Amino acid sequence: MIPDSVTNIGEYAFDCCSHLTSVTISDGLTSIGEFAFFACRQLTSVIIPESVTTIEEYAFGDCDNLTSITIKNPDCEICDSSETIANGENNDVEYYNGTIYGYAGSTAQAYAEKYGYQFDLIDNFSEPTKPDPVQGDADGDGTLAVTDVISIQRAILSGEKFPNWESCDFYPDGVINVFDLILMKKALLAK
Repeated sequence: MIPDSVTNIGEYAFDCCSHLTSVTISDGLTSIGEFAFFACRQLTSVIIPESVTTIEEYAFGDCDNLTSITIKNPDCEICDSSETIANGENNDVEYYNGTIYGYAGSTAQAYAEKYGYQFDLIDNFSEPTKPDPVQGDADGDGTLAVTDVISIQRAILSGEKFPNWESCDFYPDGVINVFDLILMKKALLAK
């Protein structure tokens, strides 16, 4: 989640973040710079709040798995290029084969129509639901596996935190330690 205090996502901010699958943009953000999410190949869905007034060129270019982008500001200035929102290329021409959601008569609709992209009304969009987290899933792949146990062991030894640490707190005390590791190993063996 991008905090409310951030008002601008600058050029190349998340360029080529290969593990970025989703992003929550808070109200308060006003602009998304050039190449901000360029080549975030695992990014699947983005909801851009009404506070965003500008989306620069290549902001969501080369996002191979991007299937849904919702633009809540009906007057958002979207850079006039097929490469601003794109998930594919054919003969050096960028294209987007997902859906752009926005309001009737919005700049999002005009952008989609100009480049032949699929457009749907924001009222028809429903946010994808995320599956419940799996206890012990340290790497976020939806399963408890040996790699999760190894990740927890490394985290305990190094003192580092990781994104899904809450799911690994088997002994619910807000701390990941040897007790959690033992219970995690037991859960894995019981599988």
